[in-house]
Amino acid sequence: MRLKPLLLSAVIVIALPGLSRADDFYRGKTIRVIVGGSAGGGFDIYTRAMARHMGKHIPGNPALVVENMTGAGTLIATKYLHSSAKPDGLTFGMFNGALILGRVLGMKGIDFEVRKLEFLGVPVQDSTVCALRKESGAQRVAKTLADPEFVAQAKKANLDINPLTGEKVKRIVDDLFKLSPATKKQLAGILAPK
Repeated sequence: MRLKPLLLSAVIVIALPGLSRADDFYRGKTIRVIVGGSAGGGFDIYTRAMARHMGKHIPGNPALVVENMTGAGTLIATKYLHSSAKPDGLTFGMFNGALILGRVLGMKGIDFEVRKLEFLGVPVQDSTVCALRKESGAQRVAKTLADPEFVAQAKKANLDINPLTGEKVKRIVDDLFKLSPATKKQLAGILAPK
């Protein structure tokens, strides 16, 4: 039993100098938070809500100042974070995570290595959805999603590919939300206007 107090003391002795260095580093400083969205948009609201409280949880309690750097679906802000911001621990940003996938897929304009950006976290978990109508003629998507080789590669890469038909979506909406007939009619008018 004497070992626990000894271990606790050792952890405190080892950790305290590091905490005091972080405390000294951030004390009296301002952290710039670059947000790729425009003022009042979703990214901006998340970032400002987070910045309002985040300084209290960083040793030294630095001030956080949010700066909007809009354009190209947050690509301008992301390029700034990658190539222009000083890597001094006093700047971080909020950008569209789809840019990471865009780089992998060869999206034009992403001419920097996104893996060099350090990931801190996300304020929300989003699910990406792609919806196509039969009239679009995009029938190759269904064939690709049914291709055993494609499915095997997706599983190997831990990708969740779960295509839904319009009928399945309607059933899910009916089952989960139990919408009234009037609400269904309103939604139908919004989603598929005549």
